[in-house]
Amino acid sequence: DRSVWDLDQGELCDDSGTAWYGNEAHSTLHGVHIFGANQPGCSKVSNFFLWNSFDYAIYAQISSSLLVTGSKLVDNSAGVLALVTGPAALSHKTSEKFVEVRDSLMVGTSPSYDCQAASPEAAPFTSKHRAPKTGGISTVGFYFSVFMSGSNGAPFKPFHKVMSYPAISGISKLSGVTFADYGNACGSKHVPFIPNSASGDASHPIEVDSLRFVDVPEENYLFLPRPNLGLVNPSDCVDMDCDGMKKAMIRDLDGIYRGSGDCVWMSSWQAYKCNNLDHRMMIVESMDADTETRRVSPVALLSDGYVDLINGPQDHGWCHGYTCQERISTFYTIVDTGRFYDLHFTGTNPQHLRYYMLNAEDSQSLVVSTYYSNPQRLDVYVDGIYILPTNGVIEDGVFTWKAPEAGETNADYYPSLSSNVLGENYFDRDLHQLFILIRGEAIVEVVTTPVIMTTFGVPAVEVDNFFEENIVQNLANLLNIPPPRYVLWRSSAKTVSGAGDGLREKWK
Repeated sequence: DRSVWDLDQGELCDDSGTAWYGNEAHSTLHGVHIFGANQPGCSKVSNFFLWNSFDYAIYAQISSSLLVTGSKLVDNSAGVLALVTGPAALSHKTSEKFVEVRDSLMVGTSPSYDCQAASPEAAPFTSKHRAPKTGGISTVGFYFSVFMSGSNGAPFKPFHKVMSYPAISGISKLSGVTFADYGNACGSKHVPFIPNSASGDASHPIEVDSLRFVDVPEENYLFLPRPNLGLVNPSDCVDMDCDGMKKAMIRDLDGIYRGSGDCVWMSSWQAYKCNNLDHRMMIVESMDADTETRRVSPVALLSDGYVDLINGPQDHGWCHGYTCQERISTFYTIVDTGRFYDLHFTGTNPQHLRYYMLNAEDSQSLVVSTYYSNPQRLDVYVDGIYILPTNGVIEDGVFTWKAPEAGETNADYYPSLSSNVLGENYFDRDLHQLFILIRGEAIVEVVTTPVIMTTFGVPAVEVDNFFEENIVQNLANLLNIPPPRYVLWRSSAKTVSGAGDGLREKWK
């Protein structure tokens, strides 16, 4: 059989009963296959014993969250692969969708595992649907879940293929799961965790706790494939590799993966194992109408002497049989909370930016300073509420900057990591950087307004009025040139023809 249970929907996740139990299947392509319709909010798959699945023990492509609980998955090519669709990234909507595996057992190669097992008769006709493997990997327990904007076109397209932008939100959780016998057998490597190598884009975070590893060497806990350099072309990622395989993170809540000490490079994982760092995924999102057509990447994120270049999602569109050469300017960054970060765009900054930490707690914060090359006013909002800069003053409805007092510096006005003011911000006019506090899951937006801030204590000037009769004073304020340094004078002179007098102004 290609699949034993081809389900339109699972159980309701909030149903505490055991309506499904005692179900067993083996020697299939897919054990449990959930595709299309699903339960509202969350679909549950519980109490299954699935073994010797040629592709996936549990495969799901659904628009709801997924909960797998109380199941035993043994000797399968892949234990769980879930693709969750929506909301579309272009809608700029977030969600609380998740994939969770709880109180279950996954076995890579049991004593009865057959290294010479024959392929199912249907295998040659479904070759494009094989579970993605790379790096000599044979069996996988849990694939990093894919949260994507829309369906991938399966079964006409490969089940594991990703053909739309990543969704903004998403998280996978594993709790009380035992992984056993993921070692080296039959001349191959077997691992509990691996990203979907068919995706060129960032993977949403995984959180784990109360995991048990039985006969699983540490070097096999995880494997991150290298980025697909074949996507470095004008039709996909353009001039550098996309973020797939580089933006992948497992947060270990009780220390099995973290170990102790500083970050250590695990060559067998092709990843770092870090301790005492509180990593989160932060979304940097252009809200502009031209988010797909005006490229602003790669984006550089700097902190403590390290630079991360983020390319953004690949081109997923098709226009009249050809690539659209459009890529959304939404960037999935991995940050360590409690730090200051500098952010630089390759192109002109978006007029409307949004910052958002995924799955963060209110106690977790960081400060992002973004470079702006233009002098326009930058308004900061948190959940739609305007946040006055730390040096901002509004009198009689007019906004101005307050100059630092004697003995103060710009740094005295920078947002504090301990501040409880969500979106606390300050624009350093010397550095041309906007400093913003990002805390918890608060959505922080920065809107560029069509007025020019020239100097402290002076109201903003509309762009059209900047070059009118006060242009000299406006330029002096903008360039921070004090009055003794410039002179305005008039002279009269005859034209060559003697036709009349003309007035000239000179600024020096």
